[in-house]
Amino acid sequence: MKRLILLRHAKSSWDDASQTDHERPLNQRGRLATALMGAWFREQPWRIDTAIVSTSLRTRQTWDLLTRQWDAAPPVRFEASIYEAESAALLAAIRVTPGAAQTLLMVGHNPGMETLTALLTAQGSRRISRFPTAAAAVLEAEDISDTEEWTVAGQGRFKVVEFEQPKTLV
Repeated sequence: MKRLILLRHAKSSWDDASQTDHERPLNQRGRLATALMGAWFREQPWRIDTAIVSTSLRTRQTWDLLTRQWDAAPPVRFEASIYEAESAALLAAIRVTPGAAQTLLMVGHNPGMETLTALLTAQGSRRISRFPTAAAAVLEAEDISDTEEWTVAGQGRFKVVEFEQPKTLV
């Protein structure tokens, strides 16, 4: 079974109007939300084998704060192509992940996280109508074995097994 976790970056700051969107940092609320989510990830029965993270400052900071709470950080690929990308580009980045990775985490942006979740989930699976900052959707594909390549990831192959967000953890 393959497991894909889609995590939207935490809340970012709009305080400095001179910063580009790509270089906006997390704000205090975002740092607190990431700490809550990092603890949630640490408590899960599965471990992340590899991660794909957008190159924006807010996604890199979300990744850094998450992994500070873990025993060890998995290998990470910082990917410019997923910065504010649509679902097709996100799926392309997933499909080049080595097959040995059973659990893959992608840290990215909305609306991409939301539309990718909708694309990948099978009819009858739980639907996510809103994907707030720092929220994580855990998707599983029972019909894709641990050893299969991620190239087979596609439309309707997954189901949402969990959706967590910081506000439910306080």
